[in-house]
Amino acid sequence: MMSHSRLHGPETSLRQSPPMSTWIEIIPWVLALPPALWELLNVWKSYGWILGACAGSMVFGGIFLWISVLRLSAETFVDLDYGAIGAVQVLGLLLGPPAGTVFIAKRTGLAAGVFAGVVVGSCVLYVTIAMGIGVYGK
Repeated sequence: MMSHSRLHGPETSLRQSPPMSTWIEIIPWVLALPPALWELLNVWKSYGWILGACAGSMVFGGIFLWISVLRLSAETFVDLDYGAIGAVQVLGLLLGPPAGTVFIAKRTGLAAGVFAGVVVGSCVLYVTIAMGIGVYGK
C-alpha cells in the first residue's frame, strides 16, 4: 500500500515556486525601468500614448537586453579564462551600446538611440564570438 506522502509528494512540490537564487537577477529590471518610464512620458506628451508605450517598451527592452547580455558575457568569458578576447567582449559590450545610444539619441530620441545601441552591441557580440571561435575553437 502507498503511503500518503508518496501519493501527494510531487503535487506539493509543483506548487512551490523556486526561490530566487540571487538579488542580481533583479538588477536589469530595476535599471531599465526609470529610463523607460521617462521615455514613455516624453513621447506621450508629444505624440500620444500608443507611441509613448512603444518607445518606452523599446527603451526598457534594449536596456534590459544590454544589461543581461553584459552580465552573461562577463560570467561566461571572464570566469572561464578566455583572456584578452573575453576582456574585449566585455569592454565592447560595456561601452559600445551606450556610445551608440548617446550618439543617435542626441539627434533623434532615446528610443532610436537605444535601438542603435542594441545594433552596436549585437555587432560587438557577434564579432567577439567569431574571434573566440577562431582562436579557441569554441
